[in-house]
Amino acid sequence: MPRSPTTGLVYVIASCDGTRPFTEARAISGRLRAAARITSTVIERELPGILWGFCPVPPREESEGDRLTHAERGSVAGVLRGDPVWLEPLSGEPCTAEKLLEIWSRRGVETGPQLDNISLALVADSGTGAVNLVTDRMGGISCYSAVVDGHRVLSTSYIALSRIVKDRSIDGESIASFFHLGYFPGRRTALKAISLIPFASVTTLKAGKMESRPYWLPEMTVDRHTRIDSQLDLAVEAFNTTVREYSAGRDPVFLAMTAGLDSRTVAASLLSQQIPFRAYTHGFPDCWEGRRVSSIVKRHRIPHQFVPLVKSFTDRLEERALESFRWSEGTISCIEKSHLVHVQSLLRAEAGPAASLLLGGGAGMLKGTFYRLIRDEPGYSQAGIDAYLSWNFTKKLPDIFASEVPATSREPLRNFVVASLDEAAGGSFFQRLDYLYAVRYRRWAGGVKHIYRQFFPVREPFVSARLLDYLFRIDPRAKKAELPHLRILERDFPALQYDLSNKMTPALPFNWRTAHRFLPSMGWRAKQLLRGFSRRFLPKELFPLVDYVDYKRWIALASGRSLVNGLLDPGIMRSAQLYDPTKLTPWLESQRAQGYPTFPLIDKMCTLELYFREIAST
Repeated sequence: MPRSPTTGLVYVIASCDGTRPFTEARAISGRLRAAARITSTVIERELPGILWGFCPVPPREESEGDRLTHAERGSVAGVLRGDPVWLEPLSGEPCTAEKLLEIWSRRGVETGPQLDNISLALVADSGTGAVNLVTDRMGGISCYSAVVDGHRVLSTSYIALSRIVKDRSIDGESIASFFHLGYFPGRRTALKAISLIPFASVTTLKAGKMESRPYWLPEMTVDRHTRIDSQLDLAVEAFNTTVREYSAGRDPVFLAMTAGLDSRTVAASLLSQQIPFRAYTHGFPDCWEGRRVSSIVKRHRIPHQFVPLVKSFTDRLEERALESFRWSEGTISCIEKSHLVHVQSLLRAEAGPAASLLLGGGAGMLKGTFYRLIRDEPGYSQAGIDAYLSWNFTKKLPDIFASEVPATSREPLRNFVVASLDEAAGGSFFQRLDYLYAVRYRRWAGGVKHIYRQFFPVREPFVSARLLDYLFRIDPRAKKAELPHLRILERDFPALQYDLSNKMTPALPFNWRTAHRFLPSMGWRAKQLLRGFSRRFLPKELFPLVDYVDYKRWIALASGRSLVNGLLDPGIMRSAQLYDPTKLTPWLESQRAQGYPTFPLIDKMCTLELYFREIAST
């Protein structure tokens, strides 16, 4: 498999006992750079017991989506990675390492809450002998930790760190969760030896010791005294301010437009604030999504283009899937996201250097997905957790796994849910579920954003710092029936709220407030009512959402079959340890004969196979 170098690497190597010589740390540094395929110049600095370094070359010269800047002010040095923005009133300031150090000199670790949408910020102070690593709240964390030869090693490359750890024992429960979720749970990875640095935290390394402390936890005191109308007005203010901050200095602004409620809410904010933008939609030619969006954008005169997934994409699925894997480093299901590489490549070819991308992702937190389907309680009970698991993880997996990977058991998922609910540190069951949503979304979106960032700065207003501060305190009644969404639409661009959507999860409730949205189509209304029924009483697979990308179609074509057949061959699979060999071979033969009907599981199996092939190459 052809490999490309990883650039933008940031790492810190600290002696766990504070006494080991730098010769060992430098040896580990060399192995880490070699494992990351770094060929360009690497800048390194020393502090007592700590060696830190970075590669200053961005992955793509024409994109600022994953840029890496460096600055020094006296005894303090800083590195800033990703596409961060300052909150207002600093949002007009350049968000670079130099500006980071300027603010740090006045605020210290309190600088973290002033940043939004970052990937990583590093501040090293030779005066105190400490290195501080600041991770974001939701924008895509990519810093991993492991002990190598008695040294604590932190690296922004998951693959490179996986290649140099000596203990490659698998974390069976984490991998089991990956088979369900398509990403790893919490702070865990495929290997027991590697963990994720926690999000919304400042991690300090000094004198051989590492300490991580949060700079943000949600405020769990529900505001039941302020009128709901006033609370919804606060949602409009927080959302519009975020969109304004995220769009500042970017031209053009691309908006990923679907037929759903989320992207229309972002579009309404852009239109209301008169921020120029260009919407785009992707899918197979003449797909339902494309036709529906086409009517919406024509009606409201929104500049729009449709990016088709045609033969030029499907014939190159194998190549695109490998690119998707390299950029996400196997932290998410990679084949499913290969279409993003194709679509963003085409958009990048016609965009200027200041272009950026807005997404409607993470909006489920604002919608209050659980507020209509699960009963609230002061904390949480076993029954509440069981109800959540039943609603979210009803998909059953075949019995093909080794005993070390309990993928057919609910326990790994249950443990993940309980740990996240406890980490929320208080709140009702609904609020804790919102926090669990933040934890889950952060792990999934982090990998996806790494793909987008190869092409554009990418920002998601629904999971901004402002919205996170707002949503946990809101009265649950305000989140029923998607009231924050609808208030933003009503205030910003009311005409958009009357367009139908196929993205209701769960289905839009049918009541006097929403009845007008059902009138244009009796067939659509019946489908939404059935979907609402299915969400409460039937397995959700009976009424799937309209699939405008049609992943199963990819695998049935020649390029998809070639990719899967080349990866999932039991005789050469590096990930064979994850499966029962007596059950894997007949199951794969059955899948091949049927054209791989279980695409989501096949995708995850291929991703893990690519990962174990990568780390076995050294």
